[in-house]
Amino acid sequence: MKKTSFGTLIYYLKKENKLLLLFLGVRLAMTAIDVYSPLLIKNLIDDALPSKNIDLLLKFSIVLIILYILRLFFAVNSQANGKLMGSKIKQSMRNDLLKKLLNQPSEFFKKNQSGDLISRVINDLDSVSTLCHRGLEDFIFSVITIIASIFIMIDFDLKLSLITLFPLPLTLIFVYKENKKMKAGHRSVRKNSGLLSANLHDILRTISFLKDNYLEDYAQKRFLEKNDTLLESEKKNMIPSSLIVSGVTFYSNITQLIIILAGGYLYIKDGVTMGIILSFLLLVDRFRLRIMRMVGLVDIYQKGISGVNRFTEIINLDSRMDGDIPLTEPITSIEFKNIGFSYDEKSILQNFNLKIEKGEKIALVGESGIGKSTTASLLKRALLPTNGEILINNIPLNKITFKTYLERLGIVDQSDYIINGSLIDNI
Repeated sequence: MKKTSFGTLIYYLKKENKLLLLFLGVRLAMTAIDVYSPLLIKNLIDDALPSKNIDLLLKFSIVLIILYILRLFFAVNSQANGKLMGSKIKQSMRNDLLKKLLNQPSEFFKKNQSGDLISRVINDLDSVSTLCHRGLEDFIFSVITIIASIFIMIDFDLKLSLITLFPLPLTLIFVYKENKKMKAGHRSVRKNSGLLSANLHDILRTISFLKDNYLEDYAQKRFLEKNDTLLESEKKNMIPSSLIVSGVTFYSNITQLIIILAGGYLYIKDGVTMGIILSFLLLVDRFRLRIMRMVGLVDIYQKGISGVNRFTEIINLDSRMDGDIPLTEPITSIEFKNIGFSYDEKSILQNFNLKIEKGEKIALVGESGIGKSTTASLLKRALLPTNGEILINNIPLNKITFKTYLERLGIVDQSDYIINGSLIDNI
């Protein structure tokens, strides 16, 4: 059954449900403190100061200090648990992705650049990890904070609330429009960044060839072209992102001025208290912070969901088919029977027949392109024949299990394969 991107994300979040619930619970407690603090500050200013009640002043101050200490503890706990949850999800996804890649046939790796596959395993899943904790936190608790703050404002004073909240819808519309421009810019930046990474990978992969043939200038020219294209796409994205940051700051400044002017007028004429005015200023600052977090969420979401999509593309690939018959005896005969093979619609082998008995030594000789390497690849099941079949001890090769077959088959070709390890590891 094919997995969707959303279903994939939910699946891996559910695997870490204990950490997820702990993370959300602690973050909810932090949000409650953020919203409740202005209430206490209002009471402190409106009740303790006018009455010159030192005991009440100390009482409110001590409660606030305790809440701020609790919030500090919760913040450390939330950050640690959120990052741990994201890292464990990333680890689990990387393990599953590599397992799926290892189950792909050799032609898959000929069609896909290794730089792109490395990016899927490393960079993409870093973005998914960030989406799982930062994205979740920024979206859910920004919405909760803004809604709860609006209700508190209305409860404090309806007139001042309506005046204060007047610029908010305009700001949200402005942010939404600029966000659409920024999303398109982010996609362009990520695309060009990927092309630059692939180009760099190709240079490093073929560095000996480039140096042997004095092609360093050619390689640098191509890299500079890709780098310049990336810079141009980043430049185009600078205006929308700068406009959003500046626009939200402008909203905060204007709203604070509105609160001071309207609040001051209502304080003189209509009995609004200084505690309410100060609480409104604090709550508006919460708005500014949360709107900025939601703006940053656009980039986190785009990178994260792109990573999930690219992960799902690989996970949904069909795995290499294995046989179900174990090869328990030594190989005594190999037979290629009416084998045909085509690669990219080009016929390489047609009606190829060959039988090799135990003890025989066979050499395939001929010019390049007649199918010598293809025959070896078919024998080791790196490629599958277009038609015909290969028999091992008169058993069809596709019905024999990989493990038992490759335990009895040795392939030594002209390429040198040295793993990154010690001499003992390579032996």
